Amino acid sequence: MRWRGGELQVADRWFPSSKTCGRCGAVKTKLRLDERVYRCDRCGHRADRDVNAARNLAALASKPQVGSTSSSRCGATLNEPDGKPCKPKPVGSGYSHGNSLQGENVAGEIA
Repeated sequence: MRWRGGELQVADRWFPSSKTCGRCGAVKTKLRLDERVYRCDRCGHRADRDVNAARNLAALASKPQVGSTSSSRCGATLNEPDGKPCKPKPVGSGYSHGNSLQGENVAGEIA
């Protein structure tokens, strides 16, 4: 969707931006809201939780998209390339972990 000369990209509601390591792509199964510093158990990466999430979303948006853009109804995303209206997902249906940012370095480490 184009807006003010830019393009709006909507991440999937269940994309684990806060739970995904910005360095190695590992996804935590749980991350409490009071944990303000993201610490990766796999590679040791540390970053402010919100900075880590923002950089994961920026990396997701900068990836080349396959298919054409779809309707913006219901927050439809490129996951619905045929433009059909989106179908509500059951609460807790989760995110498909096959689309992780593994291997992408989105820095933001905390010393």
